Amino acid sequence: VLLGAVFKVTGSSPLTMRPPVMSDYFRHDFVRSARFAGVPFVLPEPFPINTQNTARVCLWLRQTAPQRCGDFVRGVSRAYFTGPAAINDIAWLSAFVDQLGLDGSAVAAVCAADEWKDALKQQCEQAVAQGIFGAPWIRVDGESFWGN
Repeated sequence: VLLGAVFKVTGSSPLTMRPPVMSDYFRHDFVRSARFAGVPFVLPEPFPINTQNTARVCLWLRQTAPQRCGDFVRGVSRAYFTGPAAINDIAWLSAFVDQLGLDGSAVAAVCAADEWKDALKQQCEQAVAQGIFGAPWIRVDGESFWGN
């Protein structure tokens, strides 16, 4: 899901772009939460970024190599939040998909294809219809959970 598209519909904004009293808190909480969970974390600069290509590749992998989609999401997230990594760059994505043992040469075509652009748009519309307003967001047994 593209949070920029969600924010446009909901009128919200990224946590780090809220008034300073809030954005400073969230920046601190990101680091604190990562430390508590025992995971490495560096708030990327810039943050947030456009992730349309990344999301399209993820949707493509979910359909063509579902067994590797989780590895893709975890790897991209790890690279971005321990960075620096240009996770939306087609060359970076191609190399990363190759590292997963998949066809990285297909990435440029996937990112340009109307099929994956339309699939991402539909996914964003469905997410908004389900009430999403931020990330992380998961649904379990029809119930939504947002946050850490």
